[in-house]
Amino acid sequence: MDERSPVTTPAGRRFYEKVRPLLDGLEDPATRATGSAQAVRGHLRIKTDAAFSDFVLAPRLDRFRERHPELSVEVAVRDRVGDIVAEGFDVAVRFGEPEPSALIARLILRTRVLTCASPGYVARHGHPAHPSDLDDGRHACIRFRNPATGQPFAWEFHRGGRSGWQVGSR
Repeated sequence: MDERSPVTTPAGRRFYEKVRPLLDGLEDPATRATGSAQAVRGHLRIKTDAAFSDFVLAPRLDRFRERHPELSVEVAVRDRVGDIVAEGFDVAVRFGEPEPSALIARLILRTRVLTCASPGYVARHGHPAHPSDLDDGRHACIRFRNPATGQPFAWEFHRGGRSGWQVGSR
């Protein structure tokens, strides 16, 4: 094997096996992945982006650590995946499409983003009649940026199970 080929560490494999069911909220990942007789121990280094860290990982990390007290967890928040192998990370978790890489990427979570506004904001700026109104300059929208391109993710709106409206990146 090429010495530059990425190799998942045992801790990285254990993390993946545990985080997927944790995020899906289906079953206890420790019991499912290792059996209740084995303790998960060691050091796990996770590289993630701010959005995933803030909205998905951080709210679940205390419970995960309580279940695995012999596992130390280090989380590094970075905009780009970079060379996780050379930097000594076990796993990288990101939102969006993966960057081109020799690394193996797996979907662990599908999520949706809701568009909302406070009554005060709507009183000041008006209620958009159509999703395209959000891109007309009157509205101060918070947009999540794709770290691979630096551009905001396009919004796709759905109504009645159908999609069709997109608000592009400015």
